[in-house]
Amino acid sequence: MTQSKEPMSWFTKQELSISFLRIEEVRTSGILTSDGVKSPLFKSAITELLIYINDMLQKADAMGLRITLADHLPAWTSVPDVTELVARCRDAACHVSAGQEFFERNKFSFALVVGLVPEAVKIDGTLRGSDFEDDIALFFGGYRLYLRRNLLDAYTLAVRALQSLVNPEPTEASTLS
Repeated sequence: MTQSKEPMSWFTKQELSISFLRIEEVRTSGILTSDGVKSPLFKSAITELLIYINDMLQKADAMGLRITLADHLPAWTSVPDVTELVARCRDAACHVSAGQEFFERNKFSFALVVGLVPEAVKIDGTLRGSDFEDDIALFFGGYRLYLRRNLLDAYTLAVRALQSLVNPEPTEASTLS
């Protein structure tokens, strides 16, 4: 992974700074829990996270810092990494009639599986569910997105990749003035 030599624009830095803050507000609000899924605002929180985290991942990718995490992607998925998975889920969440939410002859949009339920649903002989007791699986069409293991881990990796570009350490010369 080679980093872009282009400096990050002031606008991009501001967008990312705002994204960092807003994602942390949502992340620490308590809504991203097994109890939080009962809230009428859970879907809104997930949609907002998908928008902001996808934007961060796309910016990282454009700078040569693509987040290539592929852990916990099922063998049946057609996406190579979490950057693509988040983009597809974001499209399904934000573009209701775009067709991203279809799986075979069925429609999954924000279908949830909380906790360990590996065989939650069987469609045309294909099992879908969650393999982890401590996570929430969200389904958008044929895509399964784990809240912690995919979405929030992608966020953590994107912050690590982008943080020093958004808020670089002050140089000795700038601290002398």
